Amino acid sequence: MMARLEGTVSVSLAIGPDGKVLSAHGAGAHPLLVQAAEENVRNWAFGFAGRPRRFPFRWTILYAYKLADSAVQPACPTVVMHLPTRVEITSVAPHLEPESQKPGSVMR
Repeated sequence: MMARLEGTVSVSLAIGPDGKVLSAHGAGAHPLLVQAAEENVRNWAFGFAGRPRRFPFRWTILYAYKLADSAVQPACPTVVMHLPTRVEITSVAPHLEPESQKPGSVMR
């Protein structure tokens, strides 16, 4: 199944003193996009320019999921990171054929 979903997920993080993500809670878009953003950011590790005074350190990152026309976008998704606050993921919108045009379908 291919979903044609776009949206921006705001992910609230709690980061431990070792830079690992302790928790990630997303909101603001379709549940599939929220789940993808949460799973992705849980794999991140953070470094601190100056040591925060309190842990867990709280941070918010926006994941912007966009669909583009295949004429202007490469076949594989592109990811642009505007760190430390935003990640943009752009992919080609799947081409949906009517049931009557799919190979093996029977016209009635």
